[in-house]
Amino acid sequence: MRAVRLEDQQIERYSRQIVLPEIGAEGQCRLLEARVAVVGTAPVAGELVAQLVAAGVGAIVAPHDLHGYVDPASAAQVTPLEAITSDDRFDIVALMDVVTPATSVPAATHTVWLADSRIGETPPCAACAARALPPTARCDVELASARASVLAAIMATEIIKRLVGVGTALAGHVLTYDPATADIAVTSVTPDPTCIGCATRPAED
Repeated sequence: MRAVRLEDQQIERYSRQIVLPEIGAEGQCRLLEARVAVVGTAPVAGELVAQLVAAGVGAIVAPHDLHGYVDPASAAQVTPLEAITSDDRFDIVALMDVVTPATSVPAATHTVWLADSRIGETPPCAACAARALPPTARCDVELASARASVLAAIMATEIIKRLVGVGTALAGHVLTYDPATADIAVTSVTPDPTCIGCATRPAED
């Protein structure tokens, strides 16, 4: 087991997580050392960035217009997505309503995506999920804000699980949330063998 070292200020700030046996001091160190990129400007993206900052993810890049979701004291954890280079690599890239990853998507060990009220981890990608699953129910305007908060919390949880190494990864499955019925369904989805987006991601354990 590697040595765990947290500053007093970090222990105080993240104490509510450190006391959790699933995270502890070592898990918190993993979060502080992690690099996560958020790509896309879906309404939920700003809340996701705020939750990753609160969890203690040490380095986050995101579109500049999402930085307003982060308090000034934590602003150093977030840098503009536009400032990264092609050589930058991340532990996780979160795609927000980006169904077909473009060449500008940063390189990452894992990809977590959100599209059409669904969350998954490649493989399968969002495009494979859209082909395999029926359309999701339309969300009423009155529920849109609440839906964004729930989806941000779920996505942040999946990212933290992957970074800390706890729980079961979502890869191979797609989670669908319907705020009208409070229904959360997790469905197994096999990626299209010809899908380029899935083929470029590492196979799961």
